[in-house]
Amino acid sequence: MDNYFESSGATTLHEVIESYIAGAMVQESGVSSGNSNSEGSVYEEAHAAASEIAPQSGVPFQDFRDSQGNTTINKIPAGGSGTIYLNDGKILKDILWTYP
Repeated sequence: MDNYFESSGATTLHEVIESYIAGAMVQESGVSSGNSNSEGSVYEEAHAAASEIAPQSGVPFQDFRDSQGNTTINKIPAGGSGTIYLNDGKILKDILWTYP
């Protein structure tokens, strides 16, 4: 991702800081946090704080679908699929991640 946006190391630094902030938050609260879709997750707060300190190199696009092919927001339901792109999704070589 950093190469695509010509910003070497920016996303790695963001991810390290984000995980540090999330770890500090759960240590302070004494309650473990699930993934970003879990109730009570600290992800959004940690991500926002890390973005202020060290922004990612760019914003990836996502295309998540349910088992019928309908677009979903922010998560892949059981039986669904997903793709994360570094562009508008029209250039296949810029796919970052796919599921399944």
